[in-house]
Amino acid sequence: MVKKKPHCFNTHYCKTIQNISLGKINTTGYRALTGMANPKPVSGASREPSAIIFMSHSYLQFDLSKTAPETGNRPADALFKRLFSKVMDENISTVGPAPDGKDPNVRLWLVEFDIVEGFPIREILIDNKTEFLAKKRHRHNNNIWVRYNLRIEDFKNNFEATVIGKEWFEDSWKTFDRVTYRIKVQISDYRYVYREDDDGIYSHIETTIVHKGKKRRLKIFDLGEDFEPYPIRYLEFTGQLYDASPGSPLTLTNITR
Repeated sequence: MVKKKPHCFNTHYCKTIQNISLGKINTTGYRALTGMANPKPVSGASREPSAIIFMSHSYLQFDLSKTAPETGNRPADALFKRLFSKVMDENISTVGPAPDGKDPNVRLWLVEFDIVEGFPIREILIDNKTEFLAKKRHRHNNNIWVRYNLRIEDFKNNFEATVIGKEWFEDSWKTFDRVTYRIKVQISDYRYVYREDDDGIYSHIETTIVHKGKKRRLKIFDLGEDFEPYPIRYLEFTGQLYDASPGSPLTLTNITR
């Protein structure tokens, strides 16, 4: 059975290794990404592959609420858990408590790995409400994962892991800076847009606010069927603010009043 080469999500991070003979290069990174043994040639081809696509980065999502099926009770597992908890505590030390006063609860952990060394380069922490908590970029000379010698295989052996694409990671990395949770918005001058058709009721509010020192258009959704804006001229909402781009309107969703 021929096993496929890993897909190259971005040619900037990929390179072609020519005339590779088995045993002549270190294929540890390749095996770490694919879980495969040494690459096998296509049927009928030479026993030594002429080229493979080698990715310098790999991307995984870990569900920290689920342990890997093969996790045991070895001393090494207990040591890993202590070190992992220590690093995570440091990662979320700058994140404030939730509105209920409880500490942030990390559930999903998105990681960009250096596939050769096996250490995390960038990471994104998401809580059990799918809200972004923190993101970090590590430099090799100041990488806490390097300090504790925790690598990709350690994480895969202890948590349920899912391979994700580079595009998904990059979108999440950018979204972190575009979304603000539980922001309070007060407005007094607005336009209420209401439409009812065969598909149901559609409504939102359009207004203008000052965001980060700039005047921006804002659309407020998720108003609810019982929302009655008039004759009230002063409204206050708390919700999730998303800034897609400087030229697009801000959007406020998941609101409470």
